[in-house]
Amino acid sequence: VCVVGALLAGAVCFLCLRPTDRKIARQLDIDLSLREKVQTMVAYEGKEGDMLFLQRADTDETLKNIPPKALKLKKTWSYIVATTLACALLVTALVIPGATAEQPPFELSNWQETALRELIRDVQASAMREDAKATVVFDLEGLLAALPNATNEAAAKLLALGVIYKVDATIKNVNSAPEIGAAMQNSTLSNINALAASVAGLDTAALQAAMTAVRAQLVEGNMGDNIRIFAVELSAVLAKCGILAGDPLYDAMLAWHHELNLLAEQAGSYNATWVTTRLEGVFKTAENGISDALVQQHTNETVGDMVITRLAEIFDIPESDLPGDGGDGGGEQNPDDEDNKHPDDTETEPDDDDDYDDKLHEGGFGTGDVIYGSDDIIYYPDENRYVSYGEVLDGYHAIVIEQMRQDGITEEMRQFISDYFTSLFIGIEEEKK
Repeated sequence: VCVVGALLAGAVCFLCLRPTDRKIARQLDIDLSLREKVQTMVAYEGKEGDMLFLQRADTDETLKNIPPKALKLKKTWSYIVATTLACALLVTALVIPGATAEQPPFELSNWQETALRELIRDVQASAMREDAKATVVFDLEGLLAALPNATNEAAAKLLALGVIYKVDATIKNVNSAPEIGAAMQNSTLSNINALAASVAGLDTAALQAAMTAVRAQLVEGNMGDNIRIFAVELSAVLAKCGILAGDPLYDAMLAWHHELNLLAEQAGSYNATWVTTRLEGVFKTAENGISDALVQQHTNETVGDMVITRLAEIFDIPESDLPGDGGDGGGEQNPDDEDNKHPDDTETEPDDDDDYDDKLHEGGFGTGDVIYGSDDIIYYPDENRYVSYGEVLDGYHAIVIEQMRQDGITEEMRQFISDYFTSLFIGIEEEKK
């Protein structure tokens, strides 16, 4: 009777609300800080495997240990949604039988131990960036120490898979080229766009060719103006890429920006030959610094891939379980989940939910003619949608750059505008620090 009553209640709730499993799972993960555990379980519903079995068991145990008072449900509708999820889980439990067969006990073989110790030595001897190397070695040694306590083969694989995702996250954390390359690709200047692919691809040969072409463009026409505009836009790229000072690639590009800015100020006081020669020297220094940083990041990536590949071989982990090139690495988030999107990719109109502003991450909410600025998300009343602060600033910046290309603007005014944008973008960068 109870089962029938629960099923009927769930059916009525579903007809009233028509929620999706993914949206319900996402809300539970947010409210209970479950790090996408429920979303992962729902995303792989109906699929079998050792990793999935352990993930479901872990999620089930986590949910059992959460006291009822931990649920921060603000409205009656939230209780109805929770009831619907309970009914859906009940139906799943009735229809899909759980795996009950016991796994054989795990014993670390001599070959696995030897291979793992050899892997640790190879990482220690590599040219990987020192802080990343220390982190990877620490994780591998931790895996070696934890394996004897693994209760079965599936648990051992799960430990190894956890280290694989940690290594992937470590490399992504120390390699700044993807973020800087993406910011360059989104620049308003085509000659900065031309450098993006070589930076993101860690391709030093392509970088040399691209920088030679960009330098040739800057010496055409008014060199002082061309260099100044390029320097201002380069500072904008660095401010928006999300990388802080101390990163070698970022520092090399920041030094390039400073030298270009200085040269732009000197250009009016020297002849074209001197400016051209000086520009060549500035580009050569920048090329060397950027190339060194790209080589180091390529080494980081190569060693990281080697660690992941060998761990997968040692513990017989299928390629489908490994981090993807386009994924975020680590965690339990399903990157294809339509609910894992930025707010301005979905709805732009506030609904009747008084928690709507909580869904916009941090700040950046506004209505009517009032704009609450931030470098996250703001409401843009001209187009009645949510946009990133940088998107609005980019449009403004592009208009000003176009005006600077026209005649009739004094050198003093050009310098003032250049200083204004430089301080604006650097100011945003300082706030992020």
